[in-house]
Amino acid sequence: MSRISAESVVEAPAPSHAFVTALGIPAAVWILAVAHGLVDCHATFVQPLWPSLGALVRADESGMQWTYMAWSLAGSITQLGFARLADKGHGRRLLWWGPLAGIALIGMIGSVTGLAAMTAVLVVSNLGFAAFHPEAATLAGAAAPGDRARAMSIFAVGGYLGQALGPSLSGVLVSRGGLDELMWTIAPGLAVCLMLIVALRSNDARRSRVNAPHLKTSGPASHKTNASAPMREILRGREWPVAHLVCLSVLRVAAAMGVPISLAYGLAARGVGTDVIGETQSVFLMGMGAGTLACAFLVNARNENAVIWLAPLGVAAVLPIAALGPISMLKPLMAICGPLMGLSLPILTSRGQELLPHAPRVGSSLTMGVTWGLGGILVAALMAVVGATGDPFHAFFVLAVWSTISGLMCWPGWAMKWRATPESLEETV
Repeated sequence: MSRISAESVVEAPAPSHAFVTALGIPAAVWILAVAHGLVDCHATFVQPLWPSLGALVRADESGMQWTYMAWSLAGSITQLGFARLADKGHGRRLLWWGPLAGIALIGMIGSVTGLAAMTAVLVVSNLGFAAFHPEAATLAGAAAPGDRARAMSIFAVGGYLGQALGPSLSGVLVSRGGLDELMWTIAPGLAVCLMLIVALRSNDARRSRVNAPHLKTSGPASHKTNASAPMREILRGREWPVAHLVCLSVLRVAAAMGVPISLAYGLAARGVGTDVIGETQSVFLMGMGAGTLACAFLVNARNENAVIWLAPLGVAAVLPIAALGPISMLKPLMAICGPLMGLSLPILTSRGQELLPHAPRVGSSLTMGVTWGLGGILVAALMAVVGATGDPFHAFFVLAVWSTISGLMCWPGWAMKWRATPESLEETV
């Protein structure tokens, strides 16, 4: 079976006309979107379970916040390191071995004893899930270089749908039979992962046969070497726009990360079970997926600068109402907040790739990984502070402030500074 290296896919993506669906999206994008959903579904199993996990290992809230921060960093900021490994030719191995290990480990979380062992399992499993994202995002974007934002939106939708299913599924399983019930998710998860591996390799083989002359065309030597160059060289001349994008993305994803964990602790403090916690989190996360899907088909070059600064302001308006309102209003409010949160995130990921055309994996890992790690630190610190107030829902007020600042940092005049030039877009293909 012919195998296409990650580098060849990025530098010389095959024409997509032979492998499109009815929606005009290359088959590789859909396969990777489904894989993204599988990975994020298993990665978010723990979201409604933090109070239950603390009780399992008899850890206090401070210890659990450290565990949460370690788990968050393992699944996010490490993506930059995995991106660099992928640039050196290890992308396809990371793409699948990571999820296979993560799915197996997260299913065994109910059998661990002690805070240290639980933290180790959570960290290693999330490292496996993190290994998937840089290579998968780059392959998805490279499969449709002329419509990269839409391809990234489809890819992101898969992840958000997985995130929406994960908490609900784990919440129901654990509420019915305890944490050991997660063991039942290992075999189906591994089976689906293996089927996706076969599907993507089969698609690669067909594309290789049809487009063999095209794939043999190599770009300039500098395109091959620049991706593995030192970070200083990759960022040279782009330091300010990259720093700007990362800072506002950290605040935006911190708000996105803070909502589910605030729901978990806030509802648990009011005596709500894990099944309802998971359902409420899933409404928010499914809403993020719906917003991302809307971005794919409704957001374009004419309106995206308005979306990336107005959408987070909408989130900031909803969160205080959720903090002050009754529990019965949480699901409807999360159904509003989620789509607004998800509407702008694919644009930021696409801009990250455009800003670093010779190292798109690094660009993806900055907006899909590093920012989530730094955001996780902010959320862990926030939850430690609001825990002392006795009402975890107070975190919603801070999350609203972060979302507001993130939106104002995307004021159209500033956002135009990130826009990739036509020359840089051509360099990615």
